[in-house]
Amino acid sequence: MSSRYPPRVDVLLGVALTAAGLYIAHQSASLPKIPAQAYGPGFFPQLVGYALSASGVLIAARALGRHVRRGTGDPSADVDRAPSNEASAERTGNHQTGTGRASAGMPGQSNRSTSDTLKHADPLNRDGPNWAAIVWVLAGLAGIAWAMNTVGFLTMVPIFLLGYLHLVGEPFLRSLLVVAASTTAAWYGFAVLLKVQIPPGLLELLR
Repeated sequence: MSSRYPPRVDVLLGVALTAAGLYIAHQSASLPKIPAQAYGPGFFPQLVGYALSASGVLIAARALGRHVRRGTGDPSADVDRAPSNEASAERTGNHQTGTGRASAGMPGQSNRSTSDTLKHADPLNRDGPNWAAIVWVLAGLAGIAWAMNTVGFLTMVPIFLLGYLHLVGEPFLRSLLVVAASTTAAWYGFAVLLKVQIPPGLLELLR
């Protein structure tokens, strides 16, 4: 997957993901074992943590590779930074070839169509990284690790996911559905299948 972020940002994200994954794996290893179970409750969270760490290492290594290639003058180093709107505009231009012939007598119409396409193809396209989303993810992971027992899994995780999806521009209704499905699946996997004690946090006050 291509990245429009500068290499240094991808390196920071990779390091953050690696650290978060190692923390998850370390904490999961300390979960108490359950008798008569081949795999304890920490097995699956450890896999998730190691997978997250591996992803972080790959992201950081790939970004460093781009940085090295850019330093040696390799033009392929900037391929990942190519604006995604160009491909979208090209596809739209090819699609509108037929209608463009029909409107040849109307100066400026084709240019307006291309301009509208560029405007709406990627409304979140920016000159730089989405710092709000990056800060939200890093702060959210730290907050979950620090306040999970106090605030609770079923309170913090939906807020974290919903905030992230909002910052990256997902529609609100779709975000609600994704958050509900993801939180339910995570809760079922940990609490029911793996018998992990999920901290209720603030929900304890409703009892």
